[in-house]
Amino acid sequence: MTTFFIIMLSAANVLAYLIVALFYVGVAINNRKIANSNTFADCKKQLQICETAGILFAAIYWFAVSSMSRAECLKGYAALSGLSVKFAYVWIALALIAILLSVYLSVKKRDKDSISIINSLRKTSFFMGVVFLLISFLVKV
Repeated sequence: MTTFFIIMLSAANVLAYLIVALFYVGVAINNRKIANSNTFADCKKQLQICETAGILFAAIYWFAVSSMSRAECLKGYAALSGLSVKFAYVWIALALIAILLSVYLSVKKRDKDSISIINSLRKTSFFMGVVFLLISFLVKV
């Protein structure tokens, strides 16, 4: 049962990573079909659903493992902590890429729409990185 939660946690995060990467590439190559505010607004809702699902599956896994025997509980906590740290690192790396991409867009004098999309994704990425680092820390304590 707990394996299901880990799989869903991973799937939600991977989908969110793909959405962010899609916009990074779309903005970088100046694709108007991808890098416009209407498309971003629609996809931002899906991104938020993936992020929320990832956090919820982590919390459900945490509570499910808490009801097991002490040895299984500690093993589950270690697994969640390790996975959360990996997710946090990827989210923070995506945020750092967004910073570099913002600088690139500013130098190239791209439109404000593209820059605002990247800035929004940067904030989201940093926030998710911090959330997963916090989950990892809480599980270890």
